[in-house]
Amino acid sequence: MQVAAFPVLDPAAPSDVPLVDAIAPALTSPPIMSQQWCDLAFLHWFVPPARVQSWMPPGATPDLVPSGPFAGLTPVALVPFRMVDAGFGSGPAVPYFGTFWETNVRLYSIDAAGTHGIVFCSLDASRLAVVLAARIALGLPYRFSRMRGYARISGRESGTGLDRHHPMAGASRDQQSYRDPGGRAAVRSRRAPTRGQGRRQKNRR
Repeated sequence: MQVAAFPVLDPAAPSDVPLVDAIAPALTSPPIMSQQWCDLAFLHWFVPPARVQSWMPPGATPDLVPSGPFAGLTPVALVPFRMVDAGFGSGPAVPYFGTFWETNVRLYSIDAAGTHGIVFCSLDASRLAVVLAARIALGLPYRFSRMRGYARISGRESGTGLDRHHPMAGASRDQQSYRDPGGRAAVRSRRAPTRGQGRRQKNRR
């Protein structure tokens, strides 16, 4: 088990980070999908850029934090959330299949023109039909995982559990919980093989 604590940054402190408007600009084309993100968490670890450069697309480099305690590092984000009422275009939500859990690992990039981007290292969803549709219709490398979420309101703690299944790599189980006691954020993360994977490893000995 790993425990990580992060300092709380003062939003009023001077910073070189450009401000982002909370209201998105108007769309320049018809929407492809509509969706809501609920029970969302952004968990960030900050690493040297050389650690993730190999994940960057051609012409892009890791986006660095310009100042503060993580200056010169680049964030790696674990983002679990619950997709709710997803639908096509501006139409109604797709019943049942439009609501599911999703978790992704993402990096942040920047190119020579100064354009910022997001690089997805993994995309996991808890609806097999959604995974197949995304892979076939959109070419997105989604993987099927069993996920669940929980919340302890009194302790201000939330968490997700993820069972990932891959035909070649076997199965693995990831659990994350995140809490905010006294204004500080903490993360507990644990990974363990599933029972089936443990049996396969034992048989190889």
